[in-house]
Amino acid sequence: MRSRHGLVLALALAGACSAPGADDRQAFVIDALTRDNQRWLDRDPAQVAAKYRIMAARTFDFFRGTAGLYWRDVTAAGAAASASPFAADDGAWLWIVGDPHLENLGTRRRADGSIYVDWNDYDAATRGPWWLDGRRLALGLMLGAEDAGLAAHGPRLVELAAHAYAAELVRLADGGPVALERGGAVIADLCARAATAGDAGARLADYTRLDAAGRRTMFYGDVEPPAEDGTWIDTTVPVAGRERADVEAAVGDWRRGALVPAGALLGISRRLGAGVASYPAPRYYALLGGASDRADDDLLVELKEATAPVGMPPVPAALALGLTEADRTVVAERTLAAAPDDDVLLGGATVAPRSFRVRSRSGYERGVDLADLADDAEGLDELAAAAGRALARAHGRAPTVAGGAAAAVIAPRLRGQADALATAWQRDAEVDAARVRGDAARFADALARDPLLGGAP
Repeated sequence: MRSRHGLVLALALAGACSAPGADDRQAFVIDALTRDNQRWLDRDPAQVAAKYRIMAARTFDFFRGTAGLYWRDVTAAGAAASASPFAADDGAWLWIVGDPHLENLGTRRRADGSIYVDWNDYDAATRGPWWLDGRRLALGLMLGAEDAGLAAHGPRLVELAAHAYAAELVRLADGGPVALERGGAVIADLCARAATAGDAGARLADYTRLDAAGRRTMFYGDVEPPAEDGTWIDTTVPVAGRERADVEAAVGDWRRGALVPAGALLGISRRLGAGVASYPAPRYYALLGGASDRADDDLLVELKEATAPVGMPPVPAALALGLTEADRTVVAERTLAAAPDDDVLLGGATVAPRSFRVRSRSGYERGVDLADLADDAEGLDELAAAAGRALARAHGRAPTVAGGAAAAVIAPRLRGQADALATAWQRDAEVDAARVRGDAARFADALARDPLLGGAP
C-alpha cells in the first residue's frame, strides 16, 4: 500500500508556493468540494480533513476525490464542456460506471473459483451517456501515467484504451461472448496474489482473531499503522450505541434478501482509512457464523454507507428508478459486471435515513495500485487495454433506456472509427488533465491555510 508518511505537508506547502492566488476558479473548486463533502463535514469533520490531506499529497488522489468537480466541468455549461463527436440523442443513455480509472479495477472471484479483473467500485454508477465514461477513463489514464513517472506515455495509454474499447464493443455487437479479463503478466500476477490471499483467509486473519477456545472475535487496532500526520490507513475500532444498533439492523435487513444464509452475528467493527472519495463514509465489517460451528467457515461482510453521486449529469425523471443509494450501486453492479453473480452476498440494506451497500470480504478482492507500476510502461499498457475492454463489456451488457442491448446502439458508431475515438479521448484528456493539475495546486494553496477549506460544520 502506498505510504502517506511525510508527504502531505511538504506537497501542500509546495503547492502554496506555486499555486495561483485566491481567484474565481479557486473559489469554485472550494465551493464544489464543500458542497460535495457537507454530509461528512456535518457528521465527522476530522475525517474530511484527513481526506483533504490525502488528496493534497498526490494529484491522482486529488482526481479521485473530486469526481463531483469533474462532472460539473464537463457537463451542461461547465468550464470544460464540449460536444463528443460520438454523442447522439437516440437512446444511448444507459447504466455507466461513473468513475472508471485504473485504481477502480480489481480482482473478483467466481463461484467456480476462477479469478479475473473487472471494475470493483460502482459508488458513482448511474444512468448517463456512455461517452462520458470514456472521457473519465481517458483522464485517469493520463494522470495515472504521470503518477507512475511516465507522463509522456499518457497519450499512448489513452490510445490503447480507446482501441480496446472500440474493438470489444464491436465484437460483442457481432455476437461474441463476454470474456473475463485474466491475461497479461500484470493481471495474472494480481489474480495469483488474490488467490493466495483468499485461500489463506487473509481478510479474516486481518480483521478477526481466534480466542483461546477457538471462537472467532473481531480485532480492534492497527492492521497498518496510521501515517505520521495521523491519517488512518487501515485501523478498526469498536462500534457502540446508536451506531451499533444501526449496523445490527442493517445486517438484519440485508439478510432478508441475501442469497446465501449466514449464522449468528458474532461481531462488528468500523474500518478507518479506506478509499479516497469515500474516505469519510462509514464502513463496517460484520463477522457472521458460517454453515457449521467451525471457525474456518465464518464470513466477513462489509457494510458501506452509500450516498448519491455528486455533480453527475441529472437523470431525467422518466429514467429515475426510485432506488435507495445502496440499491442503486447493487443494481449497477449486477448490470455492468462481466460476471454479475460472482458475489452472492452483494446486497443493500436500509436503516432510515442511512443506506448500506453490503458485499463479501474474503481476501480474493485485490485492487490495482499505481504504486506497483512506477516506471512500468509495459504494465500500464496492459492495464489500459484491459480497462478499455472492461468498460466496453460494462456498456455492452447494459440495456439502453430505450430498450435493447447498448452494444447494438454504440457499435455502429465505432466500426472503423477507433482512431477517431482515440483522438477525441486524447484531446479531452489533455485539456482535462491540465485543468486538474491547476485545480490541485489551487486546492493545496487553500488547504495550507485552512484544513477544512472554510467548510466547518
